Amino acid sequence: MTLELEELTGKIISCAIEVHKKLGPGFLESIYQVALPMELVKQKLKVGLLFNFARAVLKIKRVVN
Repeated sequence: MTLELEELTGKIISCAIEVHKKLGPGFLESIYQVALPMELVKQKLKVGLLFNFARAVLKIKRVVN
């Protein structure tokens, strides 16, 4: 993974951790989507991030294409 993608995903993960700290687990996915707005880019995705907000500790999985 390039340094640019690592920096970008690092920033997104930091934001997700902050949202999880403030809201905690147990909300519907749509609540987290509103709290964590993302800008979609019209290009082939190279990295995907999966967040599990339903746990006491935010679980993150990074998937590289």
